[in-house]
Amino acid sequence: MRLQVAFSTNWAEATGDLLIDDAITAYSDPPLPTAEAAGIMTCSPSLGTTNAERFFFLAITSARDRIHIASAYFAPTRDMRWLLTPLL
Repeated sequence: MRLQVAFSTNWAEATGDLLIDDAITAYSDPPLPTAEAAGIMTCSPSLGTTNAERFFFLAITSARDRIHIASAYFAPTRDMRWLLTPLL
């Protein structure tokens, strides 16, 4: 459900159209017993530090052993590269 909310919010922001009724697919399948925990974070392009950048900094500095970042939009800034380089 959170993924649909995130998509609908960004859709409305980009197009000005609200997704209502038949435009939204109801999701009622229960999670699989072997499902992994995941988080959904939404943000829109903006000037300055974004919520996504703050989230990545927090995730990287909080990691104890390793971190897996799966995002098509992960483009590390100079500061983030400085943070990651010693960990390689």
